[in-house]
Formats: sequence, C-alpha cells, structure tokens
Amino acid sequence: MKLELSCSQQLLLTASFQQALHILQLPIEELAEWMEEESLRNPLIEVREKKKRIAEAVQEEAWQESVYEKLLRQLPLIFKNDALTCAKEMIGHLDEKGFLEGHFDEEIRQKLFHLDPLGIGCRDVREYVLLQLEEKGQKSDWIYRIVEHHFYDLLQEKWKEVAALEGVSIRSLELQVKTALRGLRWYPLDAPKQVCPQLVPDLIFLYEADQWKIAINTSALPQVTLKSYKGIDYKYLREKKRAAHFLIQACEQRRRTLLKIGKRLLVKQKVFFEGTGRGQLVPMTCREVAEEIGLHESTVSRAIASKYLSCPFGIFPLERFFKQGVEGVSNDSVQQMLKSLVDKEDSRFPLSDGQLLEELQRRGVHCARRTIAKYRGQLRIPAFSRRRI
Repeated sequence: MKLELSCSQQLLLTASFQQALHILQLPIEELAEWMEEESLRNPLIEVREKKKRIAEAVQEEAWQESVYEKLLRQLPLIFKNDALTCAKEMIGHLDEKGFLEGHFDEEIRQKLFHLDPLGIGCRDVREYVLLQLEEKGQKSDWIYRIVEHHFYDLLQEKWKEVAALEGVSIRSLELQVKTALRGLRWYPLDAPKQVCPQLVPDLIFLYEADQWKIAINTSALPQVTLKSYKGIDYKYLREKKRAAHFLIQACEQRRRTLLKIGKRLLVKQKVFFEGTGRGQLVPMTCREVAEEIGLHESTVSRAIASKYLSCPFGIFPLERFFKQGVEGVSNDSVQQMLKSLVDKEDSRFPLSDGQLLEELQRRGVHCARRTIAKYRGQLRIPAFSRRRI
C-alpha cells in the first residue's frame, strides 16, 4: 500500500513539472489558446475572453505600428531638446518613399539616415544608394565615385559615355556597376502603408525619460481566475482546484523568469540597445545567463524559444541575442566582417577562404578555415572562383 502511494505522488509531481515547462515554453499567442482550452477541461478555471482576436488586440496596443510611429520611438535615443523637436518635424515631412523635402538642419537630417529603416531622410534615390554603398564600407572605392558622379547616366545605361569619361572598358564598367548595385534598395520605404511584421512580443523594452524599462506583454492573454463550484465529488473538486492553482502559479513563474532574462539581456547586450538597432551583439549563451540569474540552462533555453522582444527599433527573436562566439566576438560580428571583406574585394582577384582567414586574423579573430566556409555558406557568398569577374 505504501509503495503504491509513493508512486502516485511521483507521477503527480512529474506531470505538474511537465506542465510548468510546457507553459514556460509557449509563446504568448499559443499560451492564450492553451489557457482557453484548459478552462474547458477544468470547471474551476474562469477565463475572461477577449472581445477581439489577439491580432486585433496587438494592433490596438501598437505592436503592429506604422513606420512613422516606429521612427518617433527611436528619436529620443539620439536627439534631445531642440534637436528632438526638429527631428520630429522632419519625420512629419517624409514622403511615402521615406525621402525628405524642404530645408532642414543638415546635421540632424544626416543622423536620421541611421534610424531603422536605413536611409530615412535622404533627399533622393542617388543619395540613398550612396549611403548604402557607404554602409558596406565602399565609400573610398572607385565604384562609389562612379555612382556619385554618373548616377543618372548609369540609370539610362549610357555605358559608352561614362566609360569614355572614366577611361575604362564598357564591359568592365557595366559589370562592376551592376555588381555593386545588386541587392541595394531604391527607397527607404517600400510602400506608403509599410508596417512592422505582425509578431506578438513577450518581452517589451521601452526607453522613457532617459532610462530603459522592461515589461512582460500580457495584453494578449486572457484573465484567469478561480470560480466556486458546488458538487458532491469532493475528491474531483480538490484535484481541479489544485490544478487551477498550479496553472496560475506556473503562469506567474513564467512571467518572473522572462523578466529575469530580460533584465540580464539588457545589461549584456547594452551596445546593441543603445545603438540604432544595428549595434554589435556580444557572445552570450543560455548557460552563462542561467548561472547569472540562478536558473538551469534548459530553463533559459525553453523560456526564449519561439518568443520575440519588442524595442524601439523593432521586434526581434529572443534567440537572436543568445549567440556563441569566436574568442570573444559574436558570430554575427564575424559574419559582418566576412561580408565586409567580400564586398570590398577586387572582383578581378577575389579572396579565397584562406585569404579571408588571414584578414580576420589580422583583425584579432582566430577561427578555423572550415568556419569561414560555413559562414560564407550561411551568407550565401559563392566560392572565390565563382566571384571572379
């Protein structure tokens, strides 16, 4: 008899633990659906249903916000006082493509370029294209000067005239220009009604009054309460009441866990969040964060799975901020260095993986040659023999 009782308690504990892990791992939309389903299985759980669908509630809370609103949220990170007022006025004068017309402070206008989306406030397509080349590290390259001085002739494909002025062959000019412009955008905004992706964040980072605030998104979750229930099966009611209490506690534990992770993430990735959304990520693993906040590594891994973080620059997968690195440099940073090297290479003499490895080593990044090949594949950069023009 005692043996059977012991086994029963162990099974109950295991089931409760598994449910807590399940609740922790669910992203907010799936958690809301699961809570609704659970209320149908447990008569003591009362769920106050939302009158609107989750997607509508999210839109109402401005998670699916216009580009205009998104830009306004970024401005206080860069501008203060009169400069902030001027920047807001500039945002109000943007056309549907993201270009700015009118006479405004030039220094402030150029700072707008590095908001998200990149290039907001440029005067025209030419300036926007040149900005993108500059961002790729090509401002000192020959191709930058060609685009700067002959942009409109190039648009009209006046290859012969431009080639004669620059003293190069028509074939060489056309190949290099088309290679340099491949993948560039023509307008900062793709469409008049461009909106952020319809993603529902679990973590919210707000920048208000010169300080960061962290919140857990509960707007899309139904409110769960216990309700009284009369019946003669007391054992059944006790079990359902215990299950209802556990569900509420597990949801609260999920909230506290995400809040701990968010606070630590803000400290570790400070450079990213205090930049303009394109800051560098530092290497940070689930194990490292788990040790610092007193949780198990698997708990942190489950907590960030399939969840998103909202900040003034947009909405990002939580898992993006947890990166392995190469000797103190995050994978993202190494890939950016690699892409920059390829973008600036002479297309007649492209760099081999061995040469790319040597260039990274000169920059203090030491990794294996196979790592270069792996990152090159992830960036969809062809082998050097296929990059040669």
